[in-house]
Amino acid sequence: KVNASSTEENVNPIAKYEFKDVANPGKDSMGNYDLVTKANDGGSLSVSDGTVTFNGTAALIVENEDKDISEKLNSFTLAFEVKAETTSSGWASPIGFGWNDWNATRWGNFQFEKGSDLLRFSTASELVDGKSNVDGNGNPYYGKEIGHIGTSDFHRVVLTVNTNDTIDVYLDGVNKYSYRTPENYSLKNGTMRFAMGADCVWGNLYNTFVGSLKNVEIYDFAFNELQTIAYNINGCLTAKDIAEQEVVNPLSKYEFEDEANPGKDSMGNYDLVTK
Repeated sequence: KVNASSTEENVNPIAKYEFKDVANPGKDSMGNYDLVTKANDGGSLSVSDGTVTFNGTAALIVENEDKDISEKLNSFTLAFEVKAETTSSGWASPIGFGWNDWNATRWGNFQFEKGSDLLRFSTASELVDGKSNVDGNGNPYYGKEIGHIGTSDFHRVVLTVNTNDTIDVYLDGVNKYSYRTPENYSLKNGTMRFAMGADCVWGNLYNTFVGSLKNVEIYDFAFNELQTIAYNINGCLTAKDIAEQEVVNPLSKYEFEDEANPGKDSMGNYDLVTK
């Protein structure tokens, strides 16, 4: 997954949105997952100097399910910089993976609450007793507080999903959200799709955003904490960062969190039994 010929070269993401092409605002510089503009009632968005700006009338979405990057992801990292131009008049999603139904059981999205610059995040792949199997939230809204970002400056956000460890969100290099990843966690669903500037569900736009994004990148592996810090400082990750900081998973890991299976090996290799 590390595509670099020397330790000083940058590790390439699988999708990179640089917002340099006015004619193709959702162009993926890696050539894998272009997005298309979806507008409500003649709405529009704009790109300039590496930034995409949304006015609440349009978003960048995947053209169809086959081109939805979330259908290809397991462990991954989503990094972006965000600026809210104004506090929203309703729920607003700058970027995310949407939700799967009106009574959602699966979601993964960043949200601003009405009239607030407070960025929130929540995710679930199923409900347990009516709540997210990740963070206990009851729905995609009123997610966990990531932080106030104001309306004047860009802030860097990094979401990491490690299917063998935790789901984390960092704001400007500081961890604001960390929950153990449940077994079989996935954001794959034909109803919800990756989008910028709104939630995209059933191919429609909901919770449109007023503000800007830049430097949006997706990697097909989860940054660990030290890699996230390096990325926040440098705006990129090098092969050297990977070599020096990569977490090596053990062959077996006993965390003693399952009362019904005390000897469970979290790596799935060597469960023990009670005698």
